[in-house]
Amino acid sequence: MALFGGRKNTLDTILASGWADESERNTLLQELRSSPPKPAIVLPMLWHADAVVRKIGAEIVLAKPDADTTRQLITSYGQRTPQARKVIVAVAARLPSELVKTALDPLLVETQQDLRRPAWELALAMPGTARVGYLRRALLEAPSTLRLQALEELTAGGVSAVESQLELLIPAAAAQDRQLRQKVLEKLASSDSPEILELMLDRLAEGDEEERKIADTYLRRVANANPEGLRETLLEVLTRGSDETRRLAIGILLDSGSPQQIVPQILDLCSRLAGWMRTRIIDVLRESGDRVLEPALALLQHPDRETRTNAIMVLADGFKDPRLVAPFSQLLADDDWWLRVTACQVLGGLEDERAVAPLVQALSDEDTRWAAVDSLAQIGATSALKPLSQLLKDPREEVRLEVLQAFSRFQDQRLLPVLRSVRDRDPADAVRQRAGEVLQEIGRQVGIEEQGAAPSGATPQLQNPLDKLLHRIRVQGASDLHLSVDEPPLVRIDGVLARMEKLGKLSAAHTQRYILGILDDQQRRVLKQEQALDFCHEIPGVGRYRANAYIQRRGLCASFRVIPDRAPTFADLRLPEQLKELLDYHQGVIILSGPSGCGKSTTLTALVDLINTTKPTHVITLEDPIEFVHPPKMALVNQRELGAHTLAFANGLRAALREDPDIIVVGELRDTDTIRMALEAAETGHLVITTLHTTSAVQTIDRLVESFPPDEQSQVRTSLSESLKYIVSQRLLPMKGGRGRVALFEVIKGTLSIANKIRKCETFQIPGLMQIGRHLGMRTRDHALQDLLEEGLISPETAWRHAEKKETFVGLCDPSKIQVPDWSAP
Repeated sequence: MALFGGRKNTLDTILASGWADESERNTLLQELRSSPPKPAIVLPMLWHADAVVRKIGAEIVLAKPDADTTRQLITSYGQRTPQARKVIVAVAARLPSELVKTALDPLLVETQQDLRRPAWELALAMPGTARVGYLRRALLEAPSTLRLQALEELTAGGVSAVESQLELLIPAAAAQDRQLRQKVLEKLASSDSPEILELMLDRLAEGDEEERKIADTYLRRVANANPEGLRETLLEVLTRGSDETRRLAIGILLDSGSPQQIVPQILDLCSRLAGWMRTRIIDVLRESGDRVLEPALALLQHPDRETRTNAIMVLADGFKDPRLVAPFSQLLADDDWWLRVTACQVLGGLEDERAVAPLVQALSDEDTRWAAVDSLAQIGATSALKPLSQLLKDPREEVRLEVLQAFSRFQDQRLLPVLRSVRDRDPADAVRQRAGEVLQEIGRQVGIEEQGAAPSGATPQLQNPLDKLLHRIRVQGASDLHLSVDEPPLVRIDGVLARMEKLGKLSAAHTQRYILGILDDQQRRVLKQEQALDFCHEIPGVGRYRANAYIQRRGLCASFRVIPDRAPTFADLRLPEQLKELLDYHQGVIILSGPSGCGKSTTLTALVDLINTTKPTHVITLEDPIEFVHPPKMALVNQRELGAHTLAFANGLRAALREDPDIIVVGELRDTDTIRMALEAAETGHLVITTLHTTSAVQTIDRLVESFPPDEQSQVRTSLSESLKYIVSQRLLPMKGGRGRVALFEVIKGTLSIANKIRKCETFQIPGLMQIGRHLGMRTRDHALQDLLEEGLISPETAWRHAEKKETFVGLCDPSKIQVPDWSAP
């Protein structure tokens, strides 16, 4: 019959189900079996709907297996239905293992996922010993979900199964897939094998949050069983990873041993570490509260200076416990000046009147006098007023100023005659001025109207005419003086520039004689070579001035900026109180930005002075030039000037990293190298405070990133997002009434949300985060304007002029005072 005209026709008929009944089907199959074609041809029979057809097809394939048929069979697995896949698995399981391995293994490493994944699914569906081998390979090589399947099957026997597979499970714990790593760690945590310990210590130090939790649970179990054996290893972990790692490691140590033993061992480790790492460990240790308080107090009497120092660092911040008064009072007699200064700081923070008597005794110690004065002011006990008043006779001007600063915290009417006497009789202008200010403050508080500072004393005997002029503008309250050829001297007061017409115009010979007369030989050489010179000019008995001399078409000119006699305070500048958080930071970057002449240097001086008066730390400043000289108080402040002490900001930063600083102050981020070194310093455990010329807080971020080539900008964004603590953008606005200026501050705080926007190059969304982050201390420009307006410091017109969304302030303004462009005009 035509139907049986050949094997091909017979096979085609079978595949097409072209039979009338079972008898005819069986006849066709019998004919095919009697003269079977090549196995590769009958492969489609394996996924036929009829079970008998599938069975006969399998018999033919298995009768004479070959490499080509095996390869086609395995390759087709991913294209078949679930039922057909079961048949393929059954057939492949009966084929010679070498043929299957030769066909399957290349597909397991195939880069195309549509080939690789089905191959792994087939491998893991294989029965017998072949499957076990593929399961072991899958744990390290298969796609993620199949790795999890392999893990569960390999460890189904419990702890014994886990321990039998350690050589596979430990490498799998380092897999890129986060979920797999966690599952592997959970399995390993059930075992007591010593090989797992190192892995868990590594995950505690370097793992993500979930991995650290698993490692923490495991290590607590091991530590409780053998506390002595694990202690040294856990101490080493304190020098690795993040603060959260240190927090967990210290928790394990304290839970598995006696704090009286653990705390000294941790502090002994700290004494051998670099400053920034030691500080981080101690900060985390302090979080354990009362568990470390008693052991640390006991160490204050330890004979080793380093041990006493570390114990003090634990107790110096965060504890306000009356038990600290007696031991820290005893430390005021220690041979080490730093310990004495820190003891003063701690006693002041306790605000306990029992500390007044020992602090009064400390006033006689020149090394601790600064700290003792400030601490007595913090306590606020009236019994300290008389001994503090005695210091107003100190020959050093800075000591008398510090006492007046302390008096400003009291509201005691008995101070009024003392302050009047200082105001009228002190030989220093700055001291008389400050005494008058404090007198007015206390007078207002107690309801007595007092006059401010008495008129300045006689003008110092100055020979140089330029020095006389600089002294004059300081007395007038000016901020800047400009000397220009063919112009009279110009002075800036409250932001307004005015000519001093009565002094007449200056000729080129005048300006050259005046300016060169205050320069030394080296400065003259630089000016001649560079055609410009930044320098600082100091007039004994008058003050310091930041200056720039330059040559223009008409001759030699210069600008002078008045540097205040005393460091401005937070209250003086109305700085955001949140910036005092910098005292708690041990790394990161704080950026002060704004246009030229907006007071960035003054703000920087206030921040350094705050650190100097409240924190025993090492500060290195890099300035061009040095403006305000910070006398020694609580901190060690080393000031370096560009040109005189270092060639460039980047060079100074590079050197500072080897000088054990805690805080690095960079006068200005001028170039890419300086920015790169500043970010590197922030990443390596230093707090960097610096300035940048930009007009807004958000623009500061973009300016930093865009200073780098395009191929580096992604890395810079990541670095900045991790390091940024604060950006404070400021500008000076005219005060209401036309006399004086007030600072406006925009603030960005380095939160996780801000970091994400920086990383993703979405800085345009940051203003929205600033609006909803007011409770964190963030402020947009418009928010800051509203605050100044509500306090009556600026006019509505000034607010409108400087606002980003001017419509917010239009309704508050006098329309006649707002000059709006006529956009309809041609």
